[in-house]
Amino acid sequence: MPRRTLLVFLAMLPVVFSSGCRKKTSSALKIHPVSGVVFFEGNPAEGAAVRLHPVDDPNSRMFVGTVGADGSFQITTQIANDGAPEGKYIITLIYPKTTMMDDVVKEEDLFNGRFSEPSRSIFSVEVNGPTTIPKFNLQ
Repeated sequence: MPRRTLLVFLAMLPVVFSSGCRKKTSSALKIHPVSGVVFFEGNPAEGAAVRLHPVDDPNSRMFVGTVGADGSFQITTQIANDGAPEGKYIITLIYPKTTMMDDVVKEEDLFNGRFSEPSRSIFSVEVNGPTTIPKFNLQ
């Protein structure tokens, strides 16, 4: 075998062997629409982030939705509002507010961090088809 052909062959070995060892990519997963509503102190929590963390690996990729003016949200995986892959999820919520005081930008979570960590979350959902998460009425 000529030296150049051997080098090309050796260079391709990692690609060939690693291709069968990867986890499923999101394009290979079955994605279902996931939606819900978030209210805080009786009003839509416009701008709040709703995040779904896989139960079996809460530190892996999360799927996110942003609450609109009417309080509704849709989760996004690949394209806007397409949903989340099938599975069990821990739900976390953050309601960011940015204020400017004396030329200093201050970021705060209007939920005071109560719902921001997967390890402390009391919310969960299982996605195995189109899913509507029950309304969040937070105080």
